[in-house]
Amino acid sequence: SEDTTREQLMDAAEGLFVEHGIENVSLRAIGRHAGQRNQSALQYHFENRDGLLDAILRRRMAQLERRRSQLVDEMLRKNSQPSLHDCTATLVRTPFSLCAEHQDFRDVFGLMGAHLLHLKDYVALLEKQNEEPSLHRIASVTLSHLADLPQELVMQRIEATQSSGFLAITQRARRRDSFTGIRAELFEHNLVDQLNGMLAAPVSEASKAALNKLRSNNTN
Repeated sequence: SEDTTREQLMDAAEGLFVEHGIENVSLRAIGRHAGQRNQSALQYHFENRDGLLDAILRRRMAQLERRRSQLVDEMLRKNSQPSLHDCTATLVRTPFSLCAEHQDFRDVFGLMGAHLLHLKDYVALLEKQNEEPSLHRIASVTLSHLADLPQELVMQRIEATQSSGFLAITQRARRRDSFTGIRAELFEHNLVDQLNGMLAAPVSEASKAALNKLRSNNTN
């Protein structure tokens, strides 16, 4: 079926990208590796390399969404009013657990993460990801804990936290470090602590002064 062919092409592309690097694999090689005699199959399903990469990202993001939704359900079952730390831990645990359980996810996450961080539309990807239901559920709780922060700073902190967490986990995946065992457990919990600190850090006098200047300029 068309769906089967599409999945086979993505599977083949992921394997070759991990082995040789995204820029070093031709579309013809992907088709051949997927067992497609018709070399136009990849163009038919994805149009071009960018379309293929986008489809791979969407498939992995859907995998993340399914796991994150499960973890959010668990978090809310344990506590109907979870802490900021609980929310941060859930966000980190989502890709971390998938990397621990699935080598193919770890390899692709590390590869695509490095690729994404060099793309101009990385922020657009984060915005696309933020449309996912489980993130909306976490965001509502997170924002309630940041209600005392100046609004101008809230989104800056959330975006910086997302990018920092994403970078830390993709770097570990790219190095193919273990996501199981005592060292991995320490890495995970320490990362949660760091990200939670970024969100909850007190606003310095320097930031307050800069914020006042910004507000003053906006009113003039």
